Amino acid sequence: MIVSASGSRLWFVMKPAVILAMIVSVIVLIVSTLIAPLSNREVRKSIALLTADIAEYVASQGILTEIESDLFVRGGTRAADGEIDGLFILDRRDPEQEVIYVAEGGRVAQDDGDMVLEMFGGAIHVRVVQTGRVHRFEFGNYLSSVPWFEGAETLAYRPRETTTAVLLNAQATGAEMGFRLSQARSELVRRFTDWLYPAAYLGVGASILILSRGRRFAYRWLLPMTLLVGVPVKAVGLAIIGTAGTQGWAIIVALVVPLLAAISPIIISAVQRLRLLVRFA
Repeated sequence: MIVSASGSRLWFVMKPAVILAMIVSVIVLIVSTLIAPLSNREVRKSIALLTADIAEYVASQGILTEIESDLFVRGGTRAADGEIDGLFILDRRDPEQEVIYVAEGGRVAQDDGDMVLEMFGGAIHVRVVQTGRVHRFEFGNYLSSVPWFEGAETLAYRPRETTTAVLLNAQATGAEMGFRLSQARSELVRRFTDWLYPAAYLGVGASILILSRGRRFAYRWLLPMTLLVGVPVKAVGLAIIGTAGTQGWAIIVALVVPLLAAISPIIISAVQRLRLLVRFA
C-alpha cells in the first residue's frame, strides 16, 4: 500500500505476487501429475492390506458379516495355524450375477507375493440374475483374489491412483483399465487445470486493484474480495470436471474459466485504455 501510494505502477506492486503465483503453479502441476497419483496409490495399498487383516478376523467369528456393500462372509472357528473351519461367501456386487462360495475350510495365504483367500473342499454357485439359471463348480483347492484380499501388486487402482502416463496412454490407445475411459479423461482434466488456479486467484486480485484504482481501502479488503470472487471460479471448475469426461465442450470450459480469471486484469486494462482513447478521440 505504501509503495502504491508513492506512485509506483501496479505491475511493480504485483511483481512479487506474480512470481509467487508462478512458483506455486509449477509446484501444483508437479504434485498433481506426478506426486499425488503415486501417493494415493501407496495409501490404497496400505488400506487394502489393513482391510485384508480385518476381513480375516471377521471371517473367523462364525457370524455372517457384510464386509462391504453386497459382499457377505461367514467363517467358523479359527485354528492356531490360521485355518478357518468352514467358509461361506456371498458376493452380490455384480448386478448381472450372484456368486456363492462354500468351502470346508480356508485361510489367508500368499501367492507370488499377493495376498489371496485359499479355500479347499468346496463349491462355487453362480446364479445369473436375468435368467435365474445356476451354475455349480466343485473344487478341491481354490485361490480367490477377492478384492478385499488382493495384494498390492494386483490391486485395481482408481483414476486418482493411476499415473498420468498410464492415463494418457489409455486415452491415446483406448486401452481397457479397471475404470471407464471417461473417468480417466475427467481425472486428466483435473490434473492439468489445477495449476491454473493460483494464477486465477492472482488475476482476480489484480483486477480488484485495477477497478478500485489502487485506493487504500482496496488493499485492506483485497484478500476477502479475492476469495469471494475466486472461490466460485474454483467451484465452477470442479463442477465441470465430471462432465469433461464425456463432453468436449466441458473440457474447454474447464480450461477457459481459470484462464479468463488469470488474464482478467489484462482484459480490464485493455478496456479502460480503449475507453480513454474513445473519450479523447
